[in-house]
Amino acid sequence: MLWQVICYCIYEFRKMGKDNNLLIGVLTKWGNYLGLSCALNLFRDCFAFIFRFKSGLFSKFLLLALVTLLGTKSFAQTPGLIYKPATGAGKAVLDPNGDGYVSATSSGFSGSDYGVQSELKMIAIPQLSIEPHSDISTGSAGGHTDIVDDATRKAVFVLSDGTNLIIRFRIGRASTAAKGYSVLLDTDNTFSGSGNNPGFEQEVVLETGKRVVIYNHTNTTFVEYDLEQHHQRSVAYTTNNSDADYFYDFYVPLSGLSSNPVRFAATTITSASSGITGTISDVGGVNDLAYGGNVLAMLNNVITSFPPTELSSLTEGGVFAPVKSSPPYISGSINTTSTSISGTSTEPDGTTITVYKDGISIGTTTVTGNAWSLSGISGGTLTAGSTITAKAQDILGGKSLSDASNSIVVGQVCTTPPVLGAAISGNKGWNLTWTAGASPILTNQVRIYIYHMSTTNVLTQITTSAGTPVYVPATAANTTSASFQFSLGGGNAMADGTYWATAINEATGSCESVPSNTGFRNVTATATPVITST
Repeated sequence: MLWQVICYCIYEFRKMGKDNNLLIGVLTKWGNYLGLSCALNLFRDCFAFIFRFKSGLFSKFLLLALVTLLGTKSFAQTPGLIYKPATGAGKAVLDPNGDGYVSATSSGFSGSDYGVQSELKMIAIPQLSIEPHSDISTGSAGGHTDIVDDATRKAVFVLSDGTNLIIRFRIGRASTAAKGYSVLLDTDNTFSGSGNNPGFEQEVVLETGKRVVIYNHTNTTFVEYDLEQHHQRSVAYTTNNSDADYFYDFYVPLSGLSSNPVRFAATTITSASSGITGTISDVGGVNDLAYGGNVLAMLNNVITSFPPTELSSLTEGGVFAPVKSSPPYISGSINTTSTSISGTSTEPDGTTITVYKDGISIGTTTVTGNAWSLSGISGGTLTAGSTITAKAQDILGGKSLSDASNSIVVGQVCTTPPVLGAAISGNKGWNLTWTAGASPILTNQVRIYIYHMSTTNVLTQITTSAGTPVYVPATAANTTSASFQFSLGGGNAMADGTYWATAINEATGSCESVPSNTGFRNVTATATPVITST
């Protein structure tokens, strides 16, 4: 249909007496811009042939025949073909051999578009899970902001050539629309996981139709680079969603980026802007649907598991270290007489949990259904005042040992759990209550956390729509119970799955409570999980 429209417009344009060479030149530039250069020579030659005839009737007949042909035939693009090349010095960076293909040869990709099949030996950014098509938070499913991977979990890539950092996104569809393709960089290895910027100091963005840019979020400055010189587009080997996938490549000088070990998060944005100020469409390396579109939860899980890496080490043949397993969680109080310690984990069944007392292992267990329990702890092992932590490692998944869990001091009394009430009208969040006991509740004394188990068994700690912490509201002198809300956003902001809440009394230094009762969205209610230490 598109080419039929183009043909008709050119025919009408020619009737007005416009120059044929001008028409062919416009067609060439238009086709290049739309990423249709593969069929371009054929179209150009056909139009040039038609325009030789001075008979309007005969040329009209030939043009009609071409329109019919274009309406019934498709012109496939060879996987590996660069359909929108970089200009100027960018060609030597993104297509070093200058053959017009990102594949190793001009024959295109065969069997894969990675490793020996690729001209540039790009290094895949580690993923937490598969990166499925149509998992976007907003935008067109399977479209030009939908990050997709291949069968070996390779969706977003980087490579240092010693001077530049080259970045490659695999996306579900090509488009001329103005969108953002961003790699967010945590350069100081600290990450709050909340707020508009949860902890990124730099960002590299391809802003289509606009520029390539490095944002420095610590001082709100940026350095921009010419779009045409610093990016190219090509056809990937994969065909997610039963149609062609595409590579968007872009680069910036390494001198503009941190020399510290960094952690990455790749995202697409619904506008040609930053992932901090714009609306994120897809987070790379995770299934967004499993998080209910909770962008902060996704970014937190991606960054905390990412192996800090120096950009200068990502040269040809370089690799990332394995992603870290997510830290487990210890539930409830632990006493000197406890014979078991239990908790939860977001890692899959079979993940090894090691429990430590003051940094020394006291035993291991495994995860089953996002829960774990170390039993048979002998008397005298847990001494008053000692600190208990745990670490997880998904060995079968090829992940490294996690950071330490939350800490529980033996003999410390944990906070009273909250009560999860009905969902806020419109499925916008949860109503809760919390009871202090004998004393009134103070301002910013008790913080509330809500957890979500998706229908695909992905466990995340969720945040409010504003990304701010929720505290039990202060009460009057004679009131020890308060009701409040944990808002997740607008209508139907709650993803399907199971929810529960915990509390931490920060004023008294008490440990986190055991989970509350559970709430459900579009799932069958099951018995409330009970996780305790005995």
